[in-house]
This record gives sequence, C-alpha cells and structure tokens, in this order.
Amino acid sequence: MGSIQVNYTLWYPSNDSLAVLNILVSVPEKSNFYIVAKEAEKIDPRFTIDDYVYFKPEGYFITSINGLSEDPGNDLFWYIYDMDKAPDTSNPPTKDYLTKNEDSTGLIWLETEAVSREV
Repeated sequence: MGSIQVNYTLWYPSNDSLAVLNILVSVPEKSNFYIVAKEAEKIDPRFTIDDYVYFKPEGYFITSINGLSEDPGNDLFWYIYDMDKAPDTSNPPTKDYLTKNEDSTGLIWLETEAVSREV
C-alpha cells in the first residue's frame, strides 16, 4: 500500500480572532483522520491530541488538542471537516463538509453551532 499527503489544518479561538495552524503529513493510503492527527503531533507538538474517547465501531472522538478542550456546556466542540481544497477563514465550511474521510484535506475547528450553519 502506498502513502498519501494530507493537508491538516486546525482552527480555534484565540483572544478575539481565529488562530490557524497548517501541516502537511504523509500517511498510508486508507488511513483514518486519527492516524493523520497522530502523525502531525510527531512533527509539531501544537497538534498534540490531549484527550479522546474511543467508541466502537465509530472510532476516535477527539476532545482536546494542544490544551484546547471542548466545552459541551457552552456548545463548544471539535468538528472535523473533509475539504476538497484548503479551508478559508473568510468563507468557513458548512455542515455539508463534516467529515466523510474521503479527501486529502482535513480541517479540525473548535467552534460552536457547526451543525446549524447552512450552505
């Protein structure tokens, strides 16, 4: 099996703006996003997964990255988007891009109300 290049982007609130981190990682074909994230943290500690929950058969549910944790009481969650091109902060993705694990550009965004945002 060969390898693929995956663009992985993190968006998260920082003060009154949106912080953006990008990294390009190489993973085996058919890798799930958890494998991509684990490879990224080997390269850059800002991508470190601090906490997750594992559900069968769904897989890993990431709850904290680089000390930034979800806050369900305030509807703040990490959402994984499956993008066909690099994400743009001036044009955020809609719920149609919530992960499908088929493309090679991933965005993880700590945000509120992703499911309610429409096209």
